[in-house]
Amino acid sequence: MAQVTLHQREDAAGPVWPEVYADAAVGAGCEVISQLSGIARVAVGRLGGQIAPWLDESLLMTHGLITLLEMTGGAGISRSEAAEEDALRRVVDGLRGWIRSGSWYQSAWLCRVGPLCAAVSAGGGDDAAVARDLGLQRAGLVERFVEAGLVFAVSPELLLPRRDASLAIPLARSVDALPPRQRRVLTLYFRDGLSFPEMAELLGTAPARAQELYGRAAVAICGSLLAGQSHGEAAEVRR
Repeated sequence: MAQVTLHQREDAAGPVWPEVYADAAVGAGCEVISQLSGIARVAVGRLGGQIAPWLDESLLMTHGLITLLEMTGGAGISRSEAAEEDALRRVVDGLRGWIRSGSWYQSAWLCRVGPLCAAVSAGGGDDAAVARDLGLQRAGLVERFVEAGLVFAVSPELLLPRRDASLAIPLARSVDALPPRQRRVLTLYFRDGLSFPEMAELLGTAPARAQELYGRAAVAICGSLLAGQSHGEAAEVRR
């Protein structure tokens, strides 16, 4: 008796979809979703280790996943490091643009992070002085730095708002003056391209703490540049 192949199997209801093919199709689909979800998760992690209460993390994940599905037509991305990194960069850029158009971002810089930079510039980086200037308790100040980390991850260019070559040396001095842990976070973020959860794992701390360190570093740099510009303007006036 000839053996019936999977392609030839039929029953009274008509052709039967081979179980092995169905399992393979489901498995492939799950693998694609798993890959794309992993990329979306890292993309969200590049924006912050603590997203709430300012943004909805599940909404960001969904937006990132939809972007990837549209980008690939649901077929997944080549497993090469270059292809996955390119997809990650495109998702991060897309999320940044989307967040910048939202109400949280519009108010965060003007109402909280900008004033924080000015207070750090005026207070010389002393937490107690900064907290008094902003009318905050210790916990409130820490939360403000965590939020600043999210703002500066959404808009890293705020670290150097104007493309001015004259700011290169002051910027380098500001970075050199940072505490070692804050400098390390900047290196891991900008040079190594790590997400906040990845940085936290290397530093042995919580993702929110890594975000706070990044926020403190960014605010200190902006505060230092702001102070330097003010001194330069004052010198021009005296002349």
